[in-house]
Amino acid sequence: MGKSRRRRGRQSSIAAEQGKSGGEASGKQRWRTLIITTAVVAIVSTVVTLAINNFGTVWHKIRPKPPVNTEVERRQVPLDASSSAVDPSRPAEDSATVGTIESWGGRVWALPASVDSTATPWVGKVPDDNNNFGPAFGTWVTRAEGADVGTTELRIVVTAQDKDVVISGVCAHLTGPRIAPMDGTLFYMEPQGDEPEPASINLDSGNTCAPEFGAAPVHVEAGKNKVIDVSASTRGHTVSWYPELRLVVDGKRQTTPVGGNQTFRTTALLDDLTAYRHYFSYVYEGSPPRFREGLADPSQLAYLRKLAYGGNG
Repeated sequence: MGKSRRRRGRQSSIAAEQGKSGGEASGKQRWRTLIITTAVVAIVSTVVTLAINNFGTVWHKIRPKPPVNTEVERRQVPLDASSSAVDPSRPAEDSATVGTIESWGGRVWALPASVDSTATPWVGKVPDDNNNFGPAFGTWVTRAEGADVGTTELRIVVTAQDKDVVISGVCAHLTGPRIAPMDGTLFYMEPQGDEPEPASINLDSGNTCAPEFGAAPVHVEAGKNKVIDVSASTRGHTVSWYPELRLVVDGKRQTTPVGGNQTFRTTALLDDLTAYRHYFSYVYEGSPPRFREGLADPSQLAYLRKLAYGGNG
């Protein structure tokens, strides 16, 4: 009986020891599982991250991103209206101000080519029944691509319609590059009255505006006119141009051309008159007056300069 109790006691102790050992083993197993799971998750996350990054790099190599434009757009610097660089576009005339060319003319003309005196309508005969060489002769010179020599003289009438206008500039807008003076044929006509006034626009300058208006702008009241005599000259080139006005209307500055689509050509007088291939002078003696071909006389250079440029030549 006593032995039997002692045996059961030992069995209970052994069972307790086994239970204790089993609990400790089960706890260790759970910690081991947690550590392994954490490590696996970390490894998998690292692998996935590396895979995504590498895939992105490879993908961008296959299909690259569009480049980011970090360059600031360079804007074209607008040309000053007085620049000799040529702008082929011609702005519309201002509706608030009307500028018209009342008359133009000169005393000396040149053509780029030689002319046949027998085929020239203005040589040896009058142009029309009224013995008028003015506009008709100018038209013929223009169609022959000729030019005024030395100075082109214009009379511009500026009308302020419904608002006051301040004329701050009268300029020549060049329509082509400056080229060499013409040396084909020279025509000149002696004046019967006063000689031309000196030029106010220098076509050889980078600033082809008359200095008078820049220094003292002219005010034109609404509904009134202002007459402007313009002389534009060159001493070294052939220049194509048209007149334009710098205006201030309602406090706003603007530039408006004058004369519609009319373009003028002005060429320099050559220093050597014998360089012209043909030479014509207008003679009043006889009936009727006419252009007559002759030989260039170098002694007339100073006189022709006075005709072409006014003043002292």
